[in-house]
Amino acid sequence: KSAVSSPTTAASSTDTTPSEEGASIPVEEAQIAKRAPSVIDKDKDKEKNRQTTINVALYTASLLLTAGILLLAQTIEFSAQLRFSLVWLFIFVYYVIGQVLYVHLPILKPASTAFIGTALAAVPIGGWSMHLLLGIDPALCWLVTSFIGTFLCVDATVRLNSQPLAYISLLSMFTMTTSLPAVMHAQLVWYYAAVLLFGCLMTLATYFSNRFPRQFTEPLTLVNPFIVPSTLLLAIGSSVYMGTLDVSMLLLISVIYYFTVAFVEKSKDMRTYELTTARVLLMAATASFTMYLSNNDGLA
Repeated sequence: KSAVSSPTTAASSTDTTPSEEGASIPVEEAQIAKRAPSVIDKDKDKEKNRQTTINVALYTASLLLTAGILLLAQTIEFSAQLRFSLVWLFIFVYYVIGQVLYVHLPILKPASTAFIGTALAAVPIGGWSMHLLLGIDPALCWLVTSFIGTFLCVDATVRLNSQPLAYISLLSMFTMTTSLPAVMHAQLVWYYAAVLLFGCLMTLATYFSNRFPRQFTEPLTLVNPFIVPSTLLLAIGSSVYMGTLDVSMLLLISVIYYFTVAFVEKSKDMRTYELTTARVLLMAATASFTMYLSNNDGLA
């Protein structure tokens, strides 16, 4: 019996070995498949860290280089004109480099965005240097700086497809509008008039928003309803510093605004509200102008 059973046992042991090996192969493949995603994730993390390091190093090096050049210019005591030129040169160089890197080197998009943001943030400093180093009239510096800032912000909004920059662009347009009366050294009423006209233009821009870059559609829709009402409230609050003719003009511009809004408004309820507001303001403007004609030049 022992002689017969031993070959049987050996045969059974040899029969089970291939099956065990065949079963172990799928197990190993499953383990490899589990390890593969972790390896891919590690590679992605390494690549992400490498890109972050490159972007941070590039931007930091550029800031250090800029600071070194400005410090050198201060130490050597360059002329005011040359220092002013250096400030604006760095602004435009940062902006152009940022745009070039953003278009041609996708790996450096964070650094390029930082370059563009630095250039936009430095525009007010450039305007301040215009007055400090060259002694130009502050109102004219305000106008020139607002114009340059508006142009750069609008261009960056379209190229970077950034909606937050669209809000900054609208703010730049607003400051440029309010700088016009400052250049002419106009009275207080003209500041309010410029802002009210700016609101009217924004209303028309909202109506024709399909012809504008799509980045400005939502900001225009959100900001526009608050421009004229808030300006009108401020004007009424400071009416003691203006004559009745000035107040009449502001109320008339507000009437034009609300009639314009009602003209382009699609909601029936909002159109009724805007037409009612326009009629009330028209009556107030008529009363104010009547006071002016009666030689009563104050509202108090």
